[in-house]
Amino acid sequence: MPLGRGGCQEEPRYIRLQLPLKDPLLAMDDARETNLQALLQETDRYLDQEKERLEKFLANW
Repeated sequence: MPLGRGGCQEEPRYIRLQLPLKDPLLAMDDARETNLQALLQETDRYLDQEKERLEKFLANW
């Protein structure tokens, strides 16, 4: 019986990759943009936490 068919309830042990439909360089730019957006969101979250800590410190000072 071929893998991934029939009565076997296990998930297939492979990942199907989807190739981008556009130019690979544009896909790389999109990936960089996505990474930069994630980095900016993480930086914003960190700065918000530091701002709260500083405000608490100054309120108690």
